Amino acid sequence: MRELEWEDMGVKVDGRQLSHLRLADDIVLLTPSISQVERMLANFN
Repeated sequence: MRELEWEDMGVKVDGRQLSHLRLADDIVLLTPSISQVERMLANFN
């Protein structure tokens, strides 16, 4: 996966900023808002 600039997106879990989880051929995007999901998805296109 290429470098994505998502440092300011995602949610804090246990003091760490998480923007996504990757498992096999799946990815889960973690955000508190729909607008952040839309911006993250735009990076894939």
